[in-house]
Amino acid sequence: MNPLSTWTYYHRHKRHAALLLSLSTVVTVGLYSLVALVWAIYVEPGRLAYKAHSEFSLVTPRSTASGPDPAVLTRLESNPDIAEIIPSTFIRIELPGMMPGHGFQFDLLGLRKEDAPYLLNRVGATVKEGRMPQSNAAELVLSEDVARILDLQVGDSYVVTSFEFYTGMDAPPDPTPFEVVGILDSDTELGILSLEFLRDHEQYRQLPARFLVVARDGRQAAVDAFLRSQILTPGTSVMTQQMLGERIRNEALPGLAMLLPVVLIVAAAFSLVIVVVNQLANARRLPEFGILHATGHSRSWLTRRLAMETTTLALVGWLIGIGLSYLGLSLLKVTAFAARGHDLSYLPWLPVAFSLPVPATIAAVTFLSVRRTFSRLDPVAIVERRELGQEGHRRQEKRARASSPKPLAPATYYGRHRRRALLLVGGMGLMILAVTLFVFALALSADAQEPLLGYLRRVSIVRSPNPVHDLDPDVVARLATHPAVERTIPIAPRNHVLSAAIPPFTSAEASPFGVYARDMAYLVGLFALELKEGRLPQPGSNEMVIPEALAQNRNLAVGDVIGDPDQPAYPGAPALETEFVISGIFARPADPEEENWLGFVSLEYLASSSPFPQPRVPPLIVVPKAGQKDALDAWLEGELAGRETSVLTYRRQISRVRDKARQDMLAIALLQVVIATVAAAGLAVLNHVFFAQRHAEFGVLHALGHSRRRLVQRVVGETALTTGIAWGVTAIVCLGAILGVRWAVFGPMGLTFDLFNPTPWLYTLPIPVLVLAVTAGTAAWTLSKLDPVSIIERRQDD
Repeated sequence: MNPLSTWTYYHRHKRHAALLLSLSTVVTVGLYSLVALVWAIYVEPGRLAYKAHSEFSLVTPRSTASGPDPAVLTRLESNPDIAEIIPSTFIRIELPGMMPGHGFQFDLLGLRKEDAPYLLNRVGATVKEGRMPQSNAAELVLSEDVARILDLQVGDSYVVTSFEFYTGMDAPPDPTPFEVVGILDSDTELGILSLEFLRDHEQYRQLPARFLVVARDGRQAAVDAFLRSQILTPGTSVMTQQMLGERIRNEALPGLAMLLPVVLIVAAAFSLVIVVVNQLANARRLPEFGILHATGHSRSWLTRRLAMETTTLALVGWLIGIGLSYLGLSLLKVTAFAARGHDLSYLPWLPVAFSLPVPATIAAVTFLSVRRTFSRLDPVAIVERRELGQEGHRRQEKRARASSPKPLAPATYYGRHRRRALLLVGGMGLMILAVTLFVFALALSADAQEPLLGYLRRVSIVRSPNPVHDLDPDVVARLATHPAVERTIPIAPRNHVLSAAIPPFTSAEASPFGVYARDMAYLVGLFALELKEGRLPQPGSNEMVIPEALAQNRNLAVGDVIGDPDQPAYPGAPALETEFVISGIFARPADPEEENWLGFVSLEYLASSSPFPQPRVPPLIVVPKAGQKDALDAWLEGELAGRETSVLTYRRQISRVRDKARQDMLAIALLQVVIATVAAAGLAVLNHVFFAQRHAEFGVLHALGHSRRRLVQRVVGETALTTGIAWGVTAIVCLGAILGVRWAVFGPMGLTFDLFNPTPWLYTLPIPVLVLAVTAGTAAWTLSKLDPVSIIERRQDD
């Protein structure tokens, strides 16, 4: 056996090798599992929900009072590459996800009875139990996994509510129960109901007519190109397989981009832990290094050897971690995901790629650390005094002259071991930062949405739950006679003309309100709006005035055109059948609390423009009398809000934004428990290694009368000091990063947020608490076996 081989070293130092191997394995398991779970929970369900679209493209033509545009259907029928055109109507519902408060969209397909067998054959589905829906019957069939997600069986009733049209309503419409009459055996998630029933039912008749376009074999690419170039217009939407794939990728990329810093931070923190463990082990090997160097082995050879020892263990631990993660996720898939109808599926290469920085960072940091150490190598000093060189002896003598009035205080201990303190603080700070990165991003995004609702501080909005339906005339009459109402102002439904971009990957509705000229002048005075440049829209013109914050957000200026499909005003801007011109920009208010993002467009123009149909009884802005806003909102929420009337008040809308943010933060926090546990384990190992070096110190203290409980308290106090400093440093770093984001990103985009929101800071506490708990437990367990006599005798023998 080669005495200088890496394997020989592992064989002689099994505990050290096992420790390094386990650290590399643990961090790999954490990162691999986190990335796989994020993909499986937030990306894969959306992909599977629309997997059926891989067999057909979707065309939604503009509908008029007489039905869908016949010219679109004629052009589809004349294309020789299209095999089938199937009329359909979708009911977009929300299926519950694996995480609390998280769901994903899913389309129930309304099909004619004669078309359903063709689609089933196309996706390879068969009826496993029950039968298909009858024409004109409120019946539903579901694929087996969708039925399991909804916890439904044959014979159960399911109330189908359109997620697409009723997301903002205060109460659901009259329920329409559908009987589940069949379960499908299918690899594709499906839900099928009777198209004839939907067309005859008042609640679902409003849903747009759609067409499923099936390409001939081998002609999918040609059909996709035809639909995108010839059929897609501002009035007709298209979704092809390629477009669906692009949408899924675009939705997934921002989240994966956010994961990358987490991976790098965790890898860096664990590299620090492993470097410290190596340094402690290498300190005991100084005679070995001195002898090897004295016998002719160069510093570069020693550096390569030590780096190879750690790198090999890091790679082996990485491979073991991937294997353990795969087994653990497979078990989780069977026991938790499959039981609820979900598939724990992910791209196999993705978590492997994201966990690869672990061995790479460990190898790089170890090499640099070892090279720095051996740059001071002096074999004579090592053999004589077990020190790297003369400077180590001088530093030791200088420290020995120092004294302290409180020799057992935590600050005194770390004053003597500054490098150890820095490593603990740095490692813990990095871990806290990794766990809270997502949480702070979500909190900032939610805070930035609140100023967009600022106009609701002064007014409220009353509308029909369905944007194109009439507001109940009785509601209008009650508003006109209520003593707290100063004025009601008719407005046009917001038509998704403009949106605000909110980092990291959110957008919010920012379309101008359509109002009549006399009401526009009143609202300008009510909100004390001042034009920064330009003018108000002319009555009957396609002009709009927008707030300065939105102009900053989308880099818009007076004269820009909104809705031009050939020259979008900003990336991702919607193409509109009628274009609008920005005629003016409102200046931002001097008081940030008065931010309202109000913009206006001529209602006279919208009412005369066919692409923007207006209800006969439009939505209303409700202006309260002075001092009556709270009383009015309480009456609106308590008396008017319901199935026929939707009410928007400031406190209700802000509550919805904050509740959604809290749900998202909780979901992310539950996922990052994996990282928090891994972080606490790594830091606890480091604490344990440091603690094991101090047996002699604790033995002497115990012999001098310090109880085991007092010694545990000392260790916990020392750990509390480093965790407190780490938390404080991390808080300062986070605050600095937040201020930087506000100055460099949010400010130029016209956005702001609350610096004093306490919610994300609460998520910085789990790691310090876990580290303290683990430290107290390991210290108590180790000190329970403390024998001061044997420790003192060993020191005397040495």
